[in-house]
Amino acid sequence: MKIRSINRLGREDGSVLVITLMMLAFLSLLGVSATTTSTIEVQIAGNDRNFKRNFYKAEAGAMEAAQRLENETDTNVLINRTPVYLTLFNATVDMTKSSSWDYDNVGGNDNAVTADLNIDPDGATYFSIVDVGIAGGSSLSLGSTSLHEYAVYGLYRSTDGESLVELGYRKRF
Repeated sequence: MKIRSINRLGREDGSVLVITLMMLAFLSLLGVSATTTSTIEVQIAGNDRNFKRNFYKAEAGAMEAAQRLENETDTNVLINRTPVYLTLFNATVDMTKSSSWDYDNVGGNDNAVTADLNIDPDGATYFSIVDVGIAGGSSLSLGSTSLHEYAVYGLYRSTDGESLVELGYRKRF
């Protein structure tokens, strides 16, 4: 009787193919993961860009309001709050809530106006100034000028979001 030995080494012809397929599957998963991460990074960068644009436009509106306040030389205009955007402090109106902003030019109750179109050609930037009154701790003597305190607001609204900036401002007259 003759004993035959089976050569097992000869049956490994397909192992290279199996290892190659496993490597390709692993690399495919790695590629999908990298693509997903890249997509998320692009979305984050876009959101950051929108946030900065909204903030800078709201800040530009507030700075325009502060500049208008600074440029006003007629104290009667400031005392009587003649411009539409300059209102007296009212505890029931919270300008930090966008629902309190009125700039529709209807009804004579507006408390804000559209900023210069050089700031925002779309006309979505607004500003308002609230006269808080005489600044606390300032001199109340009759012979000198008084230090008046204002809250200056800038608002930007767009489909990408909304941004509100509040600045404190003081002017002596």
